[in-house]
Amino acid sequence: MESLIVNGGLGRIICAIPALEKFVQARPNTNILTSFWTSVLWGNKKLVNNIIDVDTKDLYLKVKDTKIREIEPYFNSKFLNGQINLIQAFDEEINGTTDNIIPKLHVTSFELLKVRQQFPKDKKIVVFQPFGSTAVQFDDQVVDETGRSLDVNFTQHIISTLTNAGFQVVIFDNRYFSCFEGCMTANGYSIRDSLALIANCDYFIGVDSSGQHIARSFHKPGTVFFGSTRVENFGYADWFMTISSIDLEVSTHLRYPPIRLSGFDYWLSNLTNSSNLVFTNEQIENICYNIIKDIKQKTI
Repeated sequence: MESLIVNGGLGRIICAIPALEKFVQARPNTNILTSFWTSVLWGNKKLVNNIIDVDTKDLYLKVKDTKIREIEPYFNSKFLNGQINLIQAFDEEINGTTDNIIPKLHVTSFELLKVRQQFPKDKKIVVFQPFGSTAVQFDDQVVDETGRSLDVNFTQHIISTLTNAGFQVVIFDNRYFSCFEGCMTANGYSIRDSLALIANCDYFIGVDSSGQHIARSFHKPGTVFFGSTRVENFGYADWFMTISSIDLEVSTHLRYPPIRLSGFDYWLSNLTNSSNLVFTNEQIENICYNIIKDIKQKTI
């Protein structure tokens, strides 16, 4: 009997789902240990009997006689070389295979309706996640040392462009940023509410963070910006329109590898790639035009 520890951010947990389902199918008594994001797995009938939150009482007794493995896809050599994506890296680390199966998330009809009733019924809903989890506000600016977030001016330009085009914009972020004033946001949303928000939307726009993985799991069309991370590792280039300052149609070609194998690599990657999501005014106008065009084409 084994106990698999899967940790990290929400996007990592989502990308691990197909590999975990495959492993549990062959080994039904497996324990899956998660922390903080455990509720994102609720409703998954293939894993419901295996999920154990690390804050569970008597966890020690549940795992002490099992083989314990901590799963770390970032140390997979194929992943490091951009040959496989995060979903495949989890699969190889857990099962020894490299299937690319899109994860499925589950929400109830009640969760869907509870969130949906907050928005106008006569407008298409565009969920927008402009900032990554490490973004912070200083005065009237938002900065992200990891280079994964859009700047405030571009964020506000996208919001106003979409609003003027008649779309209902909902910001996918439960933190307070002054540039969101007057916007509908996910502030105060639980993890389950956040899933239901994207499940209800017509189109997703975001950076390389959890929102894109949720949107892909619900088969929502969208646009995703890649700054300090590679679409080959973390994105869905065959599904979303992907944008960077270096290549506005496909993906980004980084000046320094972004995989966080060490503290120094992490710092140097942030330093070198910090300007990857800085766009000229002409590029911003072109990006907004293409986003509106893509929304109209894919949400008929």
